[in-house]
Parts: sequence; structure tokens; C-alpha cells
Amino acid sequence: MRYIKIYLFIFIFFIPKDVNSSEIQETIFASWNKSDVNLFYSLPDVINEETKVLFIIHGGSRNAYDYLKIWIELSKNKNIILVAPEFTRNNHNDYALLNMSDHYANPNKNNEEYLDMSISSFFNFFKSKYDLKVNDYKIYGHSGGAQFLHRYILFSNDSRVSSSVIANSGYYTFLNWDDYPYGIKDVGYLNSKKIENFLSEKVTMLIGEKDRGYTRSSHTSANEKGIIAQGSNRFQRANNYFNHLVLISEKFEIPFRWKFYVVENVGHENKKMSSRAAEILLHDVSDIET
Repeated sequence: MRYIKIYLFIFIFFIPKDVNSSEIQETIFASWNKSDVNLFYSLPDVINEETKVLFIIHGGSRNAYDYLKIWIELSKNKNIILVAPEFTRNNHNDYALLNMSDHYANPNKNNEEYLDMSISSFFNFFKSKYDLKVNDYKIYGHSGGAQFLHRYILFSNDSRVSSSVIANSGYYTFLNWDDYPYGIKDVGYLNSKKIENFLSEKVTMLIGEKDRGYTRSSHTSANEKGIIAQGSNRFQRANNYFNHLVLISEKFEIPFRWKFYVVENVGHENKKMSSRAAEILLHDVSDIET
């Protein structure tokens, strides 16, 4: 398999739009005031006015390349660009929290490091690079990627996310007065309109039926306490979070468009969760005519 590394400070004058769909390419996104992000991506054989975009957000292992390979198999002959950002530990250690705090609830006072508009920036890059006609994009996140994704939907100002799947998140940001990232206390720029938009988005939560093992924090007992308060394992936390959102939407009479599914006989397994997510995210993506 051939790898192509493209640095953004080198302008590429021409890139053919007919590209072998099995080819994984890589670019370093550096055109912002944050640390660089590697973007692994795959193109359909032909890019046209029907081409869509799906972002795939890795978990704590940060194996974006492996995530992308799984989705290439799932989207064979589909007219879609797949993009898997790699948030490295050196550059974006707290990516799952949008770099807004660490896991000990210590806020990051430098909001220029926040990732709340990161996917929007990546989408703008690909839209311009390939002259895409589509004006929205899809996102999938598993484990730490699901943590990133639900917080991105909550805090981002980008309304272009057409559909998203959150799978096997470790824990969640509840709409209560716990300290961030466990709640939204002292998150100054989060207002009622953002919460309304968050609950009204087309989001699907997936949790593996067997993702019930005791999930011990990889950090300290201080942050473990915040996690266990949401439930003793991922399965419990997913159910508790969804029910929490239902109650909030009912209390404030907000249209609630989230869906929740248990994936039977599956644990904390990205490949199997991706297969279920593909049924949701790719159903409206056209096939490439061969």
C-alpha cells in the first residue's frame, strides 16, 4: 500500500479526481493556530456532485489509520470521502475533551487550543481541495472518539453535521452542574440555544451489549470518581446518559431526535460497532457506477 504525505505549506497545483479507492493518503493539517493534525483519508474512484464526506474519530489508542482501513472495507463502491484525523498525545493529549480541560476537571484557559471547530476546519479543507458540492458531513466516533464526538456536537458552532454515531463512549458530559468534562459547570459560552441544538441533532448512540466490564480509570481516583458517578461501566453510563437527555428535553419541551441502540453480542470492539454504524451512516450514500 502506498502512502502519500502532503504538507500544507507545499501547494499542490493539480490532483486528479480519479483515484484508486483502496489508496490511503495522508496530509498534515497545519493551517490554523493549533498544533498539527495528521489526516488519513481515502477517496472514491470518482468525485462528483454526489460525493459525501465521513469523518472517523479514533479512540484512546489513537490508531486513526486502522480505523480508516475498517471503513474502507465497509464503504466499498460508495461515493464517499473518508477522513480519519489523528490526534497525537504530544499535540492533543486531551482531544476527547476537545482540549477544553484535562481528565481531572482542570480547565484549559487557552481557548485557542480548543477543538470545538476542528472537524469544521477539516471539512472546509476537503471541500475546497476537491471542489465538493456537498454542504454537510457525517461523523463516527468510538470509545474516546465517541467522547470527542458528543462534546463536539454540544460545543461546536458548526451546523453542518448531517448525522453522527457515538459508539461505546467511556463517559459523557451531562447537562448538569458538575465540573467539565463531567458536566457543564462554568462553561461560559454554552447557552440554552446550543443545548437546544444539541438535543435536536440527528445523533445515534450505540453501546455494545457486552461492554459491561468494570472500567477502571487510567488516570487517578479523583477523575475515576467522576466517571463512576455516571455508572459502573460503559453500558450503564450510556443508558444513564440517554435517559438524562430524554428528561432534559421533556422538561424544557425541546424536540429530541437522538436514537439509542444496543448492539447485541458485542463488547468494546470498534470493528463490530463500525459495521453497525455503517448501516446508519451510509444508507443514503450513492454507489459508484462501475
